[in-house]
Amino acid sequence: MASPSAPTSPMKDNTDYILAVEQLAHGAFAERRAAADTLVGLADDWLSNATISAAERDAAAQGAADALCAYIRTPLPSEQETENPRNTGRTRPKKNGHSLTVKGR
Repeated sequence: MASPSAPTSPMKDNTDYILAVEQLAHGAFAERRAAADTLVGLADDWLSNATISAAERDAAAQGAADALCAYIRTPLPSEQETENPRNTGRTRPKKNGHSLTVKGR
């Protein structure tokens, strides 16, 4: 989760925040879940940090909330990505007997 000490400069140069946002976009389910937990923890830390102004606290926490909202609004992976999550271009048989070829990115 979030580091024990609250950051002095909320989102700028905060590696926990940056990593969590990246993991929301690209990680496996467990990584995305941990990233969401990290963002919630960071927002809590920022809101309770008395060393920064109320406006900075609110802006930092809002940034974490915005990242979570953007993640929630992201469409689910396509059927192709679900069938072949590594996107290697290999063909996997489907349950109905048809195969699906997934092209690399």
